Amino acid sequence: MIIGHKRQQERLKALFKKDKIPHAFLFSGPESVGKRKVVFWFLKMINCEKERLSASCNCSSCCEIERSLHTDITEISSLKKEIQLEQIEEVIEKSYYKSAKARFKGIVINDAHLMNLYAQNSLLKVLEEPPEKTIIFLITSFKRILFSTVVSRAFEMKFSIVSKKEIEEKIEDREAVKLSLGRPGLAINYLNFPEKKREAEKIKKRIEKMVESELFFKFSEIKSFIEEDNLDIFLNLFLDFAKERMVKNLKAGKGTKKNREVIAKTEEVIYLLSKTNINKQIALEDIMLKI
Repeated sequence: MIIGHKRQQERLKALFKKDKIPHAFLFSGPESVGKRKVVFWFLKMINCEKERLSASCNCSSCCEIERSLHTDITEISSLKKEIQLEQIEEVIEKSYYKSAKARFKGIVINDAHLMNLYAQNSLLKVLEEPPEKTIIFLITSFKRILFSTVVSRAFEMKFSIVSKKEIEEKIEDREAVKLSLGRPGLAINYLNFPEKKREAEKIKKRIEKMVESELFFKFSEIKSFIEEDNLDIFLNLFLDFAKERMVKNLKAGKGTKKNREVIAKTEEVIYLLSKTNINKQIALEDIMLKI
């Protein structure tokens, strides 16, 4: 189920109808908004045995792609906080083999920004001389981390948060929708795991109190989040909180420079935590100093 992103779907349909599908796509935008779902929706559509533009049928190709069983579709995710050269080289080699049955072979690279330098260099060679009838999908929430040469050789499709109305049309749990702040993936996660929703509600209240408190209390709360192993939830909710506050300041005609600095620093820390072993306490205290 895809929630939102109708404009992106229509654009992809148009490329398919005009036979102008690029050899590489860059799907950029916030986490949990549905980028990966749109990738697989598109792969089903262009490889559908019944040639249905709805990409919703029970042909063997659509079913295999839905269940991640299609031999011509390869998906890569990070190992040990990065996507390594060997992973890229393996799929590159496969990409030059003749397709088993798909009209278009697909290589899907999740969190593409986690490719190390060697992996990106290796991928760049393929983007410069792409194999026939193979489409590479780079999915990322940190486009700026990728080589500019990689970005320039891919057809970018930008994704943003989804409107509350669109999510509510598919998900009845209003509190889950509210907590998701425009990210359908989070809303579905909260719906399926009520304990995560309750935890997110508590953390959100702590964030609201923390940002208005003295620095000593901020640092104390940071330490607690680290010890409770809730850092991922805290950082994403804090990032959403900071963005929401910036929007309110814009509407009120107030300055947003400070908000932008906090958002940029938080995004940097989220990335570094996913890829390196930085000191968590110091990194988060640095964010608090900018509030």
